[in-house]
Amino acid sequence: MQALFSFVQASPSLKGQTILITGASSGIGEQIAKQVAAKEATVILIGRHHGRLRAVKEACEQASGHKAYMYQLDLADIDQVDDVLSTILDQHRVDVLMNNAGYGITELFVENNYQDIEKLFQVNVLSLMYVTQRIAIQMLDHGGGHLFHTASMAGKVATPKTAVYSATKAAVIAFSNALRVELAPYNINVTTINPGPVDTRFFERIGSGQQYLERVERFMLSSEEVASKVVASIGHAKREITVPWSLKLGNALYHLMPGVGDKILQTLFSK
Repeated sequence: MQALFSFVQASPSLKGQTILITGASSGIGEQIAKQVAAKEATVILIGRHHGRLRAVKEACEQASGHKAYMYQLDLADIDQVDDVLSTILDQHRVDVLMNNAGYGITELFVENNYQDIEKLFQVNVLSLMYVTQRIAIQMLDHGGGHLFHTASMAGKVATPKTAVYSATKAAVIAFSNALRVELAPYNINVTTINPGPVDTRFFERIGSGQQYLERVERFMLSSEEVASKVVASIGHAKREITVPWSLKLGNALYHLMPGVGDKILQTLFSK
């Protein structure tokens, strides 16, 4: 079973593989879905927006030539998450999980509403953990799989007005690092995805999004670019995907000289 899984995943085609993607109605999740469908994978899509999710489903079916599956779901509702996962696990063997759902808040921490903080942790961290646990148990039963968790460069280098968002992503990174070691003996790969800012609907939802966007747009990535790096990593024991290279370098320098890094961040984001 282990050898079979490794062989299939190493192939350029993903035919015969079932890939579950959260946050699939837009952005990176949408692009991952379309790209793996083009490689003949069967996709299971989870997202909040029915119309956009249906459009992605139809695009995936056209690309793969076979049926795709979709579930409209708010990951903040854990009872709904439980019901949908039970249905999925009854009907499918999931080979790859793409935990991509999430959102952010860009406000001074002292101005954050506690209910907003709680919901952000529920969606970005707790639901991710719950989905991962349910899918990982099935992967253990079937002898292998691959878990991808979309974190962020913000989980490595936090910037002003992202205290809560950065904390959720740091939690995802720490969770993934521990889980990777736990599951390695069982042929289950765990990869974190740490992109810089990406041209998605993320900035439409966050509080002072336009102002924050102006400060980070020089590092902006396309969702297609990030997705292609993720898809190319399926079936490989890749620890993390960090893009762009300039922020990867910045992260290394920040941790070498954190005091200097703090001053630079304060200057960049104080205007």
